[in-house]
Amino acid sequence: MLLSVGRIQPLKGIDLAIRAVPVLASKLTESPTLVIVGGASGPKGGEEEDKLKRLTQSLGVSDLVHFAGPQPHELLATFYAAADALIVGSHSESFGLTALEAHACGTPVIGTSVGGLPDVVDHGSSGFLLAERDHHVVAERVMQIMEQRARYRSRAIERAARFSWKKTAA
Repeated sequence: MLLSVGRIQPLKGIDLAIRAVPVLASKLTESPTLVIVGGASGPKGGEEEDKLKRLTQSLGVSDLVHFAGPQPHELLATFYAAADALIVGSHSESFGLTALEAHACGTPVIGTSVGGLPDVVDHGSSGFLLAERDHHVVAERVMQIMEQRARYRSRAIERAARFSWKKTAA
């Protein structure tokens, strides 16, 4: 199971995760699932959500991509822990809190190398940073994570431990 968490708006680049699903489906014996947690946000959020749903239909993966809508914050850890990887396809990010939350739950992150994501994700260790927005590369990185799932999960937890309120205050 792949996961995308956050506001649905063009800036978040959720299409990158959706486009990786059919590539993964062609490589895996078990069909992948992408769960998108979050709701439309901002003036173009509704349009973006409709666009993403149309994209899933045009790619033939409507049955593999689930729009879960906004979820209470206390349930997010359940989604993170269940996922094999969090996909963050943002065009721009400030810090990237979802990546840190995912790591704290032992979930590796595959994300674009923008904003604070390079501070959270240790490329090749706790996940992967993308130099370019290529859904084929996303699929390759998911396959790498699945081959050594336990290693990536433990390194994600170790990476998240670097962040704490005490360290932030210092």
